[in-house]
Amino acid sequence: SEVLEQNLESMRQNMQELEKNRLELDKDRITYAKLLDAAPDAIIFVDQQGDILRVNAQLENVFRYQPGELDGRNIETLIPERFHGKHRVHLRNFFAHPRQRPMGTQFEIYGRRKDGSEFPADISLSFLKINGVLYASASVRDITERKAIDDKLVRDVHMQRVISEVLKTALKAVPLQEQLESILELILSVPVFFLNRRGHL
Repeated sequence: SEVLEQNLESMRQNMQELEKNRLELDKDRITYAKLLDAAPDAIIFVDQQGDILRVNAQLENVFRYQPGELDGRNIETLIPERFHGKHRVHLRNFFAHPRQRPMGTQFEIYGRRKDGSEFPADISLSFLKINGVLYASASVRDITERKAIDDKLVRDVHMQRVISEVLKTALKAVPLQEQLESILELILSVPVFFLNRRGHL
């Protein structure tokens, strides 16, 4: 009877210890989730198949998903379909040779929101090992505004060059017909992309 009571007491203590550990683990999980959601960048964790393990609130906001809506989906949900093949190659290469990759790389990257709209993105990659299993984490930024500024600078430099050449041509002592032909050639050298954006020179 005494041995039975001792065993019961030991079991009770073990149960109390397990419950205490569970509560501490739940508390740590809540703290971790709050810290992750407070991060300024959109953050995502995926496994080697590209399946989404965890995202933070900022990522859900950027891609316009409801909380928990991305759980269990594949990361290709967030990538335009035309980039899927290339992305699979990058994913395989990353896990074969894991390394940190900071933002500001030369890759052209686009994200796809829930409504199907796209936006230019910048991504930093990192990796972590848990119990010997490799995972990838990525921080994502919507760079729509930055890209618009960069595009405008390129357009402005090109247009300034064209205007300068037009003025030089107009001052040359050559027949009017030759001047007009040279000016027309300069105007036609402006990429259609620039004309579409501006609507005029």
